[in-house]
Amino acid sequence: SPSIIFPSRGVREYTTRDGLLFHRSRSCKGYCADADLYCNPVDLNAVMSGLTLRTLRQGDAAAVAALHAASWRSAYRDILSEAYLNEAVDADRTSTWQAQLGLPDHEAFGTAALHANDLVGFVYVRHMPDSPWGTLIDNLHVAPGARSAGIGPKLLAAAAHGIDTRGWGVRVHLWVYDANVRARRFYARMGGIEVEHAIKPAPDGQSLPEWRVAWADATVLSRPALPSC
Repeated sequence: SPSIIFPSRGVREYTTRDGLLFHRSRSCKGYCADADLYCNPVDLNAVMSGLTLRTLRQGDAAAVAALHAASWRSAYRDILSEAYLNEAVDADRTSTWQAQLGLPDHEAFGTAALHANDLVGFVYVRHMPDSPWGTLIDNLHVAPGARSAGIGPKLLAAAAHGIDTRGWGVRVHLWVYDANVRARRFYARMGGIEVEHAIKPAPDGQSLPEWRVAWADATVLSRPALPSC
């Protein structure tokens, strides 16, 4: 598998081999497919045991954009256009997060998941006081090499806590691509209900089918996920 770059502390690349997460610190500006170059295997259980959560800051924009782009390249390879993922996603996500992380706390907040000071996941939430569906979980992403380690549920629980402490109500929702079956299954395991199907504009210029996934009570997100089938 190709490596993923997260420049939260220098440049670190991740890949998986034999069920383990590998990293190296040598700088690289693109994908490097040679797994033999990787060393220092990190078991995903170790990632979780060393995981810390903190509030996203404006200074995290570059790291968040890099993880977001890497996540889309991994999960959306057959959803978004190849040209967008190969040529435009990095600049697009960089400009997006420079703006998003500048929003005041009463409009939006985010939580970062860190392992060894490296960003391995994040959740970003926006206040939607006029929406009958409640607060919007605008983004939830985990580093491709760290998926299935339990980081996503921890981030959703942190989002639920932040929503509660801000008094934003109990309803929450998000949008997920129809073709993103893995994510749809995960949200179902977290108690989400697909309540609306719509064709929405995608960042690559397409119009794609998406599902609105809703929770009537955000505290459900603080409970353990149901086991996968």
